Parts: sequence; structure tokens; C-alpha cells
Amino acid sequence: MLSKLGAVAALLGLAAVAGWIYVSLDRPVRSVEVVGALAPAEAAEVQRRLTEFKPGRLLSTDLGALREHLMALSWPRLVQVRRVWPDTISIRIERQLVVAKWGGEGYLTAGGELVSGVDRAASVPLLDCEITSPQKALEIYRHLQDIAAEDGLEIRSLAENALGEWRLELANGVRAHLGADALRSRMGRFMEVHRHLAQKSEQGVRYLDLRYANGAAVRFDGPELLAAR
Repeated sequence: MLSKLGAVAALLGLAAVAGWIYVSLDRPVRSVEVVGALAPAEAAEVQRRLTEFKPGRLLSTDLGALREHLMALSWPRLVQVRRVWPDTISIRIERQLVVAKWGGEGYLTAGGELVSGVDRAASVPLLDCEITSPQKALEIYRHLQDIAAEDGLEIRSLAENALGEWRLELANGVRAHLGADALRSRMGRFMEVHRHLAQKSEQGVRYLDLRYANGAAVRFDGPELLAAR
């Protein structure tokens, strides 16, 4: 009996020591460190989420729940949360790589997913579509950009109106109206006309209308307007 009582006392003593250690280590969180190349709007969103979650004590804070709370934002690709003794929680955030701006609603990732609430540099093309989905619009942009890249050109914006007609603008300022169908062939014709006029005409090209069956209407920087056949 005495030996059993001694064992119980020892276990209770160990439990008391463990409890004391836990309480000693479960200190109030004094700082939350956020690591990552975040834009101001993104940093503000993270701060708002942390204010909502309110991490209190170092050991008591559910790091998994905190991670999920931050991942609920549309734009993080990766969130890692860890404890840093004695009283800090460190959060590392990597954001999704965006490849295009989607109208006035946000940005598109490489997979065509729409992310919002971000503040990014305007170094990506603008896609603005009335009918087509973000994923399909990104696919169309890539096909057309591949054609433009053959001449070292870059599409700055691609837009679709409510009739399903597509317009684009190159980084050099030249605009084109491609119409609603046969976009790849019309884009190829656009590049042929653009290449020819860049070599032969002394006037800068401003706009090309490719909705003709076999040619294009061209507007130059001056008042001249002609049809290239």
C-alpha cells in the first residue's frame, strides 16, 4: 500500500512539475512577426486577420487554426506559423504568383484563379472580359501573346465586349480589333500587316481593324485611313 501511495505521489509530483513548466512556458504573446514580400493592402489584410484571431498565449494558441485563418485570404500560396521562444509567433507568407489583372476585380494566378484584396505593381497585362471566364480568357491571351512574341511584341491589354468581340493593345501603343471568332488567324494577319507597315510606312500605326474577311483597315497617327488587302 505504501509503495502504491508513493507511486501515486510521484506521478502527482511529476504532473505538478509538468503543469508548472507548461504555465511557465505558456507566456503571453508579446509580438507577432510576419515575414514575406507583401504589398501594403496585403499586409493590412494580414493585420486585420490577426486582430480577429487574437493570439493570446504562446503554447495555448492553436497554430493550425491561425494558419487556416490566414489561408482563408484569397491570395496566399503558403502560410507557415511557428513559435519563437520566449514570446513570439512567427508567420511566413508567400503569395500567389499573379500573371494578369482581371478588370477592376483583382488579379489572376497562373492557374486562372481570381485573387482579390491585393495591391500589385501594374507590370502584368490587363484582361477585361464581358463573357469569357478568367481561365478561358487567360488561355486566349497566352495563344495571342505567343503569336505576338514572334515579332518581339507584348500584349498590354486584351478586352472582350458584350458581343464577344475582342480588342487588344500592344505595349507599343498599337491597338487592334480582332472580332469575335477565328482569333488566331486574325492575330496572324494582324502581325503580318503590322510587320509590313512597320517596314514600309513612314507613318506610325495607331489602330488596325481585322474584322474584314481578307484584309484590315488601318489608321495611322495622321488622318490617313486605308484598307490593306
